Amino acid sequence: MAAAFAPFSFSAEGVADRDRLTVCRAQLSGLLSLLDLEPIANIPLEVRTLSCALPGASLASCFLKCARACRRQSHCRDDGSDDIMLLRPVGGTVTVEQNGRCLRVAAGDAIVISTSRPWEWELRDTERLDCLRVPRLVATSAPTDLVELLPFMISRDTPAFQLLAHYGGALLQGSLPLGTADTQRMAAHHLQDLLSLLLKAENQNGGLSRLDAIKLHIVRNLRHSTLCVEDVAHRHGISARTLQKMFEGEGTTFSEFVLSARLAAALKDMLSDGPQRKISEIAFEAGFGDLSYFNRTFRQRYGMTPSRARGGGAGAVDRLLPVT
Repeated sequence: MAAAFAPFSFSAEGVADRDRLTVCRAQLSGLLSLLDLEPIANIPLEVRTLSCALPGASLASCFLKCARACRRQSHCRDDGSDDIMLLRPVGGTVTVEQNGRCLRVAAGDAIVISTSRPWEWELRDTERLDCLRVPRLVATSAPTDLVELLPFMISRDTPAFQLLAHYGGALLQGSLPLGTADTQRMAAHHLQDLLSLLLKAENQNGGLSRLDAIKLHIVRNLRHSTLCVEDVAHRHGISARTLQKMFEGEGTTFSEFVLSARLAAALKDMLSDGPQRKISEIAFEAGFGDLSYFNRTFRQRYGMTPSRARGGGAGAVDRLLPVT
């Protein structure tokens, strides 16, 4: 027999100002994976959460108006989390960056990210941020290369997402009878199935459709220095201008996406391979035909040289987030 099920609530209202940031960071890290947290725009940090943990799924509503969070490479290494996380802002916007791509999500829509990669998000004028977190391996409808495609957005009008939001809300309100281990496992399986249904629907209806297939093709062919918009567009049966417009719809360009993907690939290889391989070799394998261009763009993106990034230890790695 499981303990009586009830959502867990937390509030930082009574926490002393000097301890508030530390306490709020620990609370959100427990719900969303290890992260750093800071207030923005001189707005005092006020955090309340409502959450429930099930075997294989967790839900949370985080009530905070404005804040910036950052999950660093060291956090990924320390907790080893490999979950898929669905975030939905209510009453405001959230801007999320992962894999070198930045997306701004309007209230009511959602975004899918991975806890296995560093990310940043910034909340502006939100009422709350809703979160569903499940192990990546249970997302059975997701493509094998899902993590490479993230982040991507989910429209509030998607029927599977509406169903998931209503079911998650009922769980967080404690309105469903989950007093046994079996019913709690069943609820977790329902959340997993709904997320899989959502990913399947997005795969068929746009969220993981042509543009994501194009992105995946690019990631798989980065080593070809001649990778160009005309060839990629021809391979996918569209014009080069249409392809450019698809990237422009996400606030970027084909060239910017390719550069971000190549830099991310080179960074990943440098951190995983250590000094066993030359930086020039890693750069060429990521598709950079000019070493000086690689060094310059790497420094512009990450704020340090490739050699310092590889040899600077954990402190340097933690700072390897794009410079804005």
